[in-house]
Amino acid sequence: MSTRCLIMLFVCIFFTMNTNAQNVSSTSWNEVIEQLAISAEDQDIDLSSEIEELSEQISEPLNLNTVTKDQLERFPFLTDIQIENILAYLYINGPMKTIYELQLIENLDKQTIQYLLPFVYVDIVKEKDPIPTLNNILKYAKNEVVTRFDIPFYQRKGYETVYLGPSLYHSLRYSFRYRDQLYAGITAEKDAGEPFAALHNRKGYNYYSFYFYLRNIGWLKALTLGNYRLSFGHGLVISNDFTMGKTSSLSTINFRNNTIKKHSSSDEYNYFRGIATAIQWNRVVLSEFYSHRSFDGTVSDTSISSINKTGLHRTEKEADRRGSLTQQLAGGNITYQKNNFKIGATGIY
Repeated sequence: MSTRCLIMLFVCIFFTMNTNAQNVSSTSWNEVIEQLAISAEDQDIDLSSEIEELSEQISEPLNLNTVTKDQLERFPFLTDIQIENILAYLYINGPMKTIYELQLIENLDKQTIQYLLPFVYVDIVKEKDPIPTLNNILKYAKNEVVTRFDIPFYQRKGYETVYLGPSLYHSLRYSFRYRDQLYAGITAEKDAGEPFAALHNRKGYNYYSFYFYLRNIGWLKALTLGNYRLSFGHGLVISNDFTMGKTSSLSTINFRNNTIKKHSSSDEYNYFRGIATAIQWNRVVLSEFYSHRSFDGTVSDTSISSINKTGLHRTEKEADRRGSLTQQLAGGNITYQKNNFKIGATGIY
């Protein structure tokens, strides 16, 4: 499945969940999603996780008067300068009285405001959310099950003799979410042409992904178990997290820095598997991570000659490459930030 198809599929989620949003321009959203999809295909990047996180954020909008820099950095259409200007406006002028004050913020153009409106609101500053209790989690948490079938109504070439499975595509996703603090879920997928509960897929689906994710609970900035994504060093050291470039056509994709995120999409390549955590003390954030996972690829003698990023196992040759490589990754990052000054160090083994 192409990135463009997946991103356009999520467009309907945005507007289904946002029927009561403040005069949001659907034309603008269609525009940015389409341009982002084109750029993602050109750069061979899967942005399904970013689109999914935005769809989740619509159901849990943020109060601008209590918003943090980390929360604003979740929106790929905001630049670092725009984020700093939003926070500076709140610091200088105090809490906003109306959402229309966004028009007074420097460098925040009309189109970007339209992108932001579905995800934010303005309200009085309330007491800080307490640490979630088990009773509240069970009472107020949201559960969601999403399944998808692709059934072609024509005979596809190669499915009679080459591919090991039928042309049906199927995915199943369960997610559990409590506010903006606790997430858990599992994803299962079978691509078209792959067997189900047979041959090399005797456990059912071809791909399984699971995650448990906590964030912003006291000094604990993030904790994830299972599949996750990382971004440190502005993408020069390690990154599988992305943002949209702020050109006239939004045609570039940049890297968002210093993040640990859950991986809940069906992308079978751009993730790590293990544990990652980040703790914050005043202006210092310390992150540590460990990952152990397998890749598809070809090994010639003692060297790796190729790595397969598609996640497809439709033929015997593709199945033979499955899990032939193993990667262990361990490391950490420490970052100090004050206003516009930031310094950090990342180490990876």
